[in-house]
Amino acid sequence: MDTKVRVKLKPVTETRAPRCEVTVGYVTKMCELDQDSWIEIQIHPDRGDTVDIVVKHQGKTDEEYKSGQDLAVIVEAIEVNGISDPKFVWAGKFYPVYPRWEQDQGPMDTNYLGFNGEWKLSISIPAYTWIHKTLDLGWIYSTKT
Repeated sequence: MDTKVRVKLKPVTETRAPRCEVTVGYVTKMCELDQDSWIEIQIHPDRGDTVDIVVKHQGKTDEEYKSGQDLAVIVEAIEVNGISDPKFVWAGKFYPVYPRWEQDQGPMDTNYLGFNGEWKLSISIPAYTWIHKTLDLGWIYSTKT
């Protein structure tokens, strides 16, 4: 089932463009964000598959952490098959890789990727069913008997 995913990313920086990878299912695109960007990926998963949308912020150095410089990526929007809603972004979770001197606080419910790490959202296929459930649009009648 053709599924088109678009991810809108916003860089937060005082020095250099943050680097990240965007992965949807089995397709990955590398990004160096010097401005707000829409990353588009088309995949062809099977019905019943679960597809992970992953934004991996990487390359923030110890020196950048210690100096307190802003270097982050914000996941601003997720669009699936032409449909976007803020609930899609908030359904994801950020799994930071904390610097060795920072206490591990576990995953975070945020779209601000200030640490290196992965923001992850899992959607089920068909995507329209996932959208219907995520937006709480009511009952879905099964066609199975």
